[in-house]
Amino acid sequence: MSDAEFHNVIKQNKTELSMFGFEPADLGTHSTRKGVATFVSAGCTVGPPVASICIRAGWSMGGVRDKYMKYEAAGDQFVGRCASCLDLLSKEFAISPPYWDFSRSYKAEELVLKQELEKFLKDRLLNYSKIHPKTLELVRTILASVFFHYDFLKENLSPMHAFRASSIFRNIPDTLKACAKVAFPWTKSSYTPMLTGVPPHTMIIAELESLKMSISESRRSLKQDLRDVMLELEPARSTETQTMILLQDVAEKVNRLSLQYSGSQGSQSNADDSVMGGIDNWDFVDEQDVVYHGVLPPSEDPEQERIRMRDINAKAKKVVENRKWKVGYHNNKLQILPPTWKLPSMTCSQLVVNWLTGDLKANVPPLSRLKAHDVKHLGKTIVVNLRMMRLFMTVVQSIATGRGVWPQRCTSIADANKVWEIVGPIVVAKYGNPNQIRQVEINWKTFYNQMCDKGAFKK
Repeated sequence: MSDAEFHNVIKQNKTELSMFGFEPADLGTHSTRKGVATFVSAGCTVGPPVASICIRAGWSMGGVRDKYMKYEAAGDQFVGRCASCLDLLSKEFAISPPYWDFSRSYKAEELVLKQELEKFLKDRLLNYSKIHPKTLELVRTILASVFFHYDFLKENLSPMHAFRASSIFRNIPDTLKACAKVAFPWTKSSYTPMLTGVPPHTMIIAELESLKMSISESRRSLKQDLRDVMLELEPARSTETQTMILLQDVAEKVNRLSLQYSGSQGSQSNADDSVMGGIDNWDFVDEQDVVYHGVLPPSEDPEQERIRMRDINAKAKKVVENRKWKVGYHNNKLQILPPTWKLPSMTCSQLVVNWLTGDLKANVPPLSRLKAHDVKHLGKTIVVNLRMMRLFMTVVQSIATGRGVWPQRCTSIADANKVWEIVGPIVVAKYGNPNQIRQVEINWKTFYNQMCDKGAFKK
């Protein structure tokens, strides 16, 4: 968070701060560092060791202590849990970080989900084959956190945030999203990572919770056993009473099976995926051939005209049923884009992906499909940006066509990434600034200006 963003947050919460006797001028960016250090070290009587706090914060403890008190993961991760504001006196303090849990009834299902995750990474990451295995493992861990918090991020991220343009944040499969989980010691599975940074008293609370769950399960089992015994010992009961008891038992078993079944639904394919044949595909259908202009071709046979009209109506109905995106009314006209959509900040590679592929779940078409009138309500700047993007992509398309990698119709994110993998190095070498490092990560507008300086768009 930048200094400006921090002070903006302070101003937004001015009323709440005044209730505690603070003014915006009383707080600065260093206030959070002081507050966290104070909370972690003295917010509870069983806080982390001060050595771990100093090492995490990068503070010197003095000559002797610096020599003999070193970093240790348990203490450092204890500090991290406290700094993230987990309740140290609650059993929830032992929560795991988000991780991939592929636990299923059948090993074959687990294998399919693992393969789906790898395919997702391979399709979304540039130069996947060149990424070091350890780096990929780190990416999987981070991706689990992104998927687990996806709904929160989608709701709270700024519409213009660069992460919204990232390929790993768009069109996330529901099957993988359901596999990103957190767990507690009493709900862990074979996939749950080892819990670290948890103090002994929290583990005791966790053990008590496990014991509580076991007792509850035993009570349910005992109740069922007693009911079975009573049924065996009382054959003289009326048929009606026995029938009611049996129906109740059947209902309970059905409920248990329903819960098990609903828990296994994470492995089923997304309905949108089955209809779309792949969530990355954005199928644009040309509906011009079913446009009715009010005049049918002349025909001597009236019956032929009726048949022709019936076919046109049937085809038009099918076209409407097959539409994949919605149109809404806002800003005094029908709009393709959602009312909250803003053009996010993008790198060059992200621009290529967003230009060629749409975000189906967000109802945002590929940027290449947008015209000036589609973004006019967002201001002149966006209209100008759209024109600049079109010029940028004209150069990309020309090079990609010459290399035989330009897609002829709607594409997947993997196809879009392939375009930039081939074209990117050529564009950077031809129009980039040799004195600028990490050019592939700079904003597309910055690179567009460099292309202008080198005459990329002169005819």
